[in-house]
Amino acid sequence: MSLVSGLLNQIVDNIYSVTIDGYGDKTTTTLYSDVSCRWEENVEQEVTIGGELIKYDIKMWVLPEISVKEGYRVSKNSKTYVVVKTAKKYDINGICDHVEIYLR
Repeated sequence: MSLVSGLLNQIVDNIYSVTIDGYGDKTTTTLYSDVSCRWEENVEQEVTIGGELIKYDIKMWVLPEISVKEGYRVSKNSKTYVVVKTAKKYDINGICDHVEIYLR
């Protein structure tokens, strides 16, 4: 059981990927719907990961079963956010406990 599972008390509507074909047309594919999460708005901090400066407005926590990549989109309450970074967090046994997703 995840250490943060009791904190995942909010729901995001959809998580979807965006692909661009050879003509520049975007196609979205819904990967997950009604995802339980922890949602922290107005974080407005800068995270330095590997020397890279990442600005984000929202930090979202999900269970490790949810696989998200940079560039994916997250929709909540009819508003869409872009995933700018993800970070896996591990428990003391080295097992992935949850994933932090940074949104802008």
